[in-house]
Amino acid sequence: GVVGDNMPPKKNEKKKEAVLDPEVGSLCLFNHEEHAWSYGKVISWDGKTAVCKAHENTNPLFTWETGEQLAKLSAEDVFCCNQEVLDENVLDLLSLTVLHDSTLLNVLRKRYFSDYIYTNIGAITVALNPFNFKIPWYTDDNMGKYLAEGDRIEENIPHSWATAHNTFWEMRNATHDPVNQCILVSGESGAGKTEASKIVMKYLAALSCKSGSDAQKQAAVAVGSNINITSAPLEAFGNARTARNDNSSRFGKWMKVQFDDSGFLVGAHITKYLLEKSRIVTASPGERVYHSFYCLCRASDKAKWDILSDTDYRSTSAGKQSANKEFDTAEEFVEINTNLQTLGVSVETIESIWKVVAGVLNLENADFEASGEGSQIGKNSQQWVDKTVKAWSIDGAVFTKELITTTLDTRDGPVETLLNPMKARDGRSALTKTLYDHQFSWIIETCNNTLNVEGDGRWIGLLDIFGFEDFEINSFEQLCINLANESLQNHYNKYIFEKDMDECRTEGIDVTAVEFPDNGPCLRMITGKGGIFAMLDEECALGTGSDESFLSKTVDACSGDAYKEFFTKKTLAKASFIIHHYAGSVSYEIANFLDKNRDTLKIAFVNLMRASSDALICTLLPPAQSKKMTVGGFFKSQVADLMDLINSTNPHWIRCVKPHPAKKPLSFHGVKTMQQLASSGVLGTVKIRKAGFPVRIQFEHFVEAYSIIGTTGTEAKDRCQAIINNSGLDPKTAQIGKARVFLKSDSYVELEKLKKIKLELHNVVFLAHCRAYLAIIGLKQVVYDANKAAVDQMREEVRREVRAKYESERAEREAREAEEREALAAIADGLANIGRDADTAGNNIVEQEHREWTKLMEDFENMFAVIEEMVSEREEREEQEKIEREEEAQRLLDDAATQIQRTLRGWLCRTKLLRQLTERARAQTEYDVDSRIFRQHMVMLALDTQRVLMEDDFAQSANRRNAADEREAQWKANEARRQAQVKAVEERKMEKFLMQQQMEDEVTEHALIEAHRLRVQRQEVERHKKIRKAQENIGKKAIAAALQAEAFEARELKARETESYQLRRQRDFAVTQESFNEAVEQSRTQRTRVLQDSAAYKNGQHQYATMEAEEQAARRLPSPPLVLNEILKSPQYSTPSRQ
Repeated sequence: GVVGDNMPPKKNEKKKEAVLDPEVGSLCLFNHEEHAWSYGKVISWDGKTAVCKAHENTNPLFTWETGEQLAKLSAEDVFCCNQEVLDENVLDLLSLTVLHDSTLLNVLRKRYFSDYIYTNIGAITVALNPFNFKIPWYTDDNMGKYLAEGDRIEENIPHSWATAHNTFWEMRNATHDPVNQCILVSGESGAGKTEASKIVMKYLAALSCKSGSDAQKQAAVAVGSNINITSAPLEAFGNARTARNDNSSRFGKWMKVQFDDSGFLVGAHITKYLLEKSRIVTASPGERVYHSFYCLCRASDKAKWDILSDTDYRSTSAGKQSANKEFDTAEEFVEINTNLQTLGVSVETIESIWKVVAGVLNLENADFEASGEGSQIGKNSQQWVDKTVKAWSIDGAVFTKELITTTLDTRDGPVETLLNPMKARDGRSALTKTLYDHQFSWIIETCNNTLNVEGDGRWIGLLDIFGFEDFEINSFEQLCINLANESLQNHYNKYIFEKDMDECRTEGIDVTAVEFPDNGPCLRMITGKGGIFAMLDEECALGTGSDESFLSKTVDACSGDAYKEFFTKKTLAKASFIIHHYAGSVSYEIANFLDKNRDTLKIAFVNLMRASSDALICTLLPPAQSKKMTVGGFFKSQVADLMDLINSTNPHWIRCVKPHPAKKPLSFHGVKTMQQLASSGVLGTVKIRKAGFPVRIQFEHFVEAYSIIGTTGTEAKDRCQAIINNSGLDPKTAQIGKARVFLKSDSYVELEKLKKIKLELHNVVFLAHCRAYLAIIGLKQVVYDANKAAVDQMREEVRREVRAKYESERAEREAREAEEREALAAIADGLANIGRDADTAGNNIVEQEHREWTKLMEDFENMFAVIEEMVSEREEREEQEKIEREEEAQRLLDDAATQIQRTLRGWLCRTKLLRQLTERARAQTEYDVDSRIFRQHMVMLALDTQRVLMEDDFAQSANRRNAADEREAQWKANEARRQAQVKAVEERKMEKFLMQQQMEDEVTEHALIEAHRLRVQRQEVERHKKIRKAQENIGKKAIAAALQAEAFEARELKARETESYQLRRQRDFAVTQESFNEAVEQSRTQRTRVLQDSAAYKNGQHQYATMEAEEQAARRLPSPPLVLNEILKSPQYSTPSRQ
């Protein structure tokens, strides 16, 4: 139903989207728990829930059951539409008649099952992974068709080639900033991001070599070949098998593809983002760690690194998934090494690379067991430590010691502490993860040394980055990944909205009042000052920080009005919080947030690895730093730099979608697909379009559709303007462009409503005429029924008359035929007699008889012909009379039936017309339902957006007012302070002036007395300073002695404590720490006082110097009179007053 007329929502109440009730019998797309939106028909509607039945399934590839029924569907789960909407199949989803999640998915599903996997939606190319590389129109032999086109793809269907083609020529033809371009590829694991990036890279290499000299072509081909060569090493060390993909990239990659001024490919530069470190040491069930570990275990010469089977290592067998389709053979191991050599890496360095991998495998097998207060290497683990030491060429004794101990820096110097087994394992894994991560960075830098070229040429950035993630358990890694996607979506929203507004401005449309959906507050909540990352870094900096205190601070900071739409903390979820991202709400578990953010490695491990005798390993880790940037802080800065780089380019997008988790051809899972469309920003494009003027109609179509409202003029534009004026729409929501009418959703709905009212008025008149006509037909039917007996009697009399006339004519005809037969018989007899007479006459008269016979026969023939002609004429005349009689009878019958037929035909025509009117009214009703759903949906979205913006504006206004009040108070305080200072300065100036006047008259005796007093005062200040300094030294020594005593006592207690005493020891340590902090604070206070006294002493010195100068000047003056001495002795000019 329709929500209340213009009733504003209550405060803090989220307005529910208005929808129309489903109409029984109408076609629809209804929400299915597996297929998302299925094609069917509304069976029933009870006012609250609907029952829908799936349509007859003519496509055997579709997965839903024919005739399946779903009950208890709400109005929001049913989208009613007509057959034309269901049959739409477009190349650009923004061209759909109705923009709705259901229609969008319907088109993608139909195209996918027709083997068309690429579809545009505005600036985005949506690529559904077909898991089939043999689709005829997507094979490489079709690339030439795209290469043959001009600056823009216009003839060929959507493809990643088309995106690369348009991007390249926009870079070549750009005459002003932004000259450089970028292609942003995203999607979940297994959606085809890496493959899409390879397709784009391959096409760019082919396109850049399309023209030019042979040398230029060969150089570009060589660069493209080197870029392809880097794939194997990067995928081996940065990719892994996951539950969704056999070769999933576990890091983000930005490749800057470089071109010279002529458009030839000359180089590339690679930047990595956030390698998944946890996959270095372990994997979830059904998954593997990085490919490099398995390749080393498959190598034919693995004995060189003292490596066993992958099943012998804890990390490679953690997921219980050994086999894989890619990077699982000895041949691939050889291919990786060959590619590294091609990139300029020596054989010795390659061996060192695999030594690092071997050391990681071995060290992760080492375990620790409890030993007293600390731990020791397990009984069966020493062999793995020894293998690691050998592989990394490091000091074994130092390494073994550092595995189970750590060193703390205290006031008394470094203190060695034992590690329990859990902390020892954490330290071990921190080393392996850090070393592997830095080696991967080294491999990328090596690739850059081969590919990168210096210069200011143009370039195309290719971003292959992880998509939005929402798992059953989400942690710190997912927060970082989703931060990157949130930032990219914010950039996309602004770019697409501005592009849409430019199109409106080109048409002359006023868009000053249009606002777009902004996720900026969510970004500020995560990365801004006082945001989640800032509080996480703050907790990491505190010695007593914990995951629980971080959660508490996060909840306090993000639960206010500014972020209430983006943050939720459920009461029952004690160790998690929820962020409402653009793609959906994600619950983050805070366990180990601080440890993952710190990612600290012991300085001793860094120094140990840098002391390795291996030429590569000793350079992998940078020198230890006292203050290291956190993982979150580093990633935040990386994302900020990436966004600055993207903002300096002209962007293009490829969104990869995995249509079914089974990863099989022609399999489609609607719910999973819709989730990916939301997370990739495809559905966000629809929201952005609707924020502006979503309805854009050509002038001719607009006049044809709405002329019933009332229009004047001859030109189409004038008639459109007249329609808008007559409809009373707000000019800001309904505007006339150069060739189209631009409408807001609410204006479009108002037009449809007004059109419906006008049609209803016309229908009333038309139906009145139809009823009158039907009444006349009914009256005629009554008259016909009343005179039916008379009509039947008349018809029977006509039939009898026709029958009698026919019988009499038949008798006459038979009589004439009998007479003719008798005449013919008489003629025949006469001829027979003549023949007999001729035979008996003799042969002498044969010739005469012959002549006579011949003449006689001619006469007979002539007579016979005349007779036949007469008979024929008579038969024709009789036949004609018969026909005329029959026609007359038929005419009478027809005349009698014509009136009946006319009556029936008229009744049938009117029935047909009425049926057409009824069908048109039903179609109009269906259209009205669709329009009402669309209008109310847009109204609700607009109201929600307006409410969010108003709340944001109110919060910002309140913040600005508070800030202004604080600034005003601060200004007033500063002004008062300044006035007081000015007044004090004036007083000091006046006093100085009076003193100067007095000094001119002062006597030398008084000056000497004053100088003596100042000397005494200075001596007193110095004495006090020495006393305070002595007190400070005594306090420091007392504090140091107390701390030493406490430390000694703590060490004594620590030697005697047991496991049950650990908790009490921690409390004592906290008390000691607090006492230490108080002592430090007291020392700081004393130091401040000393500094203040020192400043006062310096001020006294300055005054004494001034007085000394004045005394010297006074000595040169003559002795003052006695009266002046008396004045100087008065209280007004006494020494305390001057002081």
